[in-house]
Amino acid sequence: MKYVTLKNTDLRVSNISMGTGSFGDRIDRKAAFEILDRYCELGGNFIDTANAYCKWIPGAGNCAEKMLGEWLKTVDDSKIIVATKGGHYDFSAPQVSRISEAEIRKDLEESLKTLQRDCIDLYWLHRDDPAVPTQEILSWMEKLREEGKIRYYGASNFTLARLQEFEKCAAENHVQGFCAVSNQWSLARKKSAYGVGDDSTTVAASEDEYKWHVQTGMPLIPYSSTASGLFSRLYQAGVVAKDGKVVEPTGEINLPQPLLDEFLNERNLLIYEELCKRHKEQGVSIFALSIAYLFSQPFQVIALSSVDVPEQVAGLLSASELTMDAAFVEKFGK
Repeated sequence: MKYVTLKNTDLRVSNISMGTGSFGDRIDRKAAFEILDRYCELGGNFIDTANAYCKWIPGAGNCAEKMLGEWLKTVDDSKIIVATKGGHYDFSAPQVSRISEAEIRKDLEESLKTLQRDCIDLYWLHRDDPAVPTQEILSWMEKLREEGKIRYYGASNFTLARLQEFEKCAAENHVQGFCAVSNQWSLARKKSAYGVGDDSTTVAASEDEYKWHVQTGMPLIPYSSTASGLFSRLYQAGVVAKDGKVVEPTGEINLPQPLLDEFLNERNLLIYEELCKRHKEQGVSIFALSIAYLFSQPFQVIALSSVDVPEQVAGLLSASELTMDAAFVEKFGK
């Protein structure tokens, strides 16, 4: 397992972070504990969750955080770096912004209690509200940091325009501001910049944002960093592609239709062809190759991904030490 110090922080983390978005939903407590145990046995130490996870299920509350908090009691949690998120909209009123100091504090206090921690290592703002001035948001986050409730904070699902505003505001106020960004990004590219399915509030890293990361060196910790395993699922379904088109009938591709609508395009099929070729030549899984691309960028990237069963953890972490050659990145990257 490869470890890196997250730029702008003193957090020493594994370069693959384990996501918990399905804990309490598709993944029960027993399987969640087994996944986390296996992740740590293989060297992982960076776990990502959110106060909103499971709240889409009536009566479930923040059960992903609860499972993680219970698991943390079974290990030496001083060795675990925990990231969680707040400020997500209420699922019963998605049109109403919760980006206010009171709502952020409410989420954070619930997360601290549930995770049984005095301080969160990395706290993400899970959504943005462009109507709220950047200076106000930075002042809230700096107060939370000064109070010792969080160590560092970052931006998730923020547009490039807003990231640039926050960068300028932080410099003018002589504070660090965001230490990293967590937008959707992977080797596969989406058809649209915002949203998958019914959620129009998610943000995918654009080509311009990519250039901004190169220019500023701001770390990217992308969620859905394998596009829900797009390339490996195509392979499992027996897809054969040539010149960016499917040329042979296939089995069912195990992805929801909204994701297929976003990701099944000519560019991604061209990449899939190349990954199949490299898999055959090198014996490296297509899944691992797709993650290796993330570690081959001119700025720091930590892959945020998840698994469905404990048996998949080793395959995910096998990508930790891999990189892709410059020719591949030049041809398919950015």
